[in-house]
Amino acid sequence: MQGMKPHINGRFRHLGRGQKGDGMKLIFKGVVFLVVLGLIGLTGFAYLGDLSPQQQIVTKPVVLDGQ
Repeated sequence: MQGMKPHINGRFRHLGRGQKGDGMKLIFKGVVFLVVLGLIGLTGFAYLGDLSPQQQIVTKPVVLDGQ
């Protein structure tokens, strides 16, 4: 019974490579985790990031070729 471990209800379950589809579940959980982490980061940046421009008065003379 190598690779087997008694389960809570007394039955044995296999401790090998996992069930079919476990890889896709792991990838999906990873993608969901990254999306949630990105949304938290974006929200924090929106509240804490200071992207306001420095304001200053700009004057520049204009030469008109009219008369």
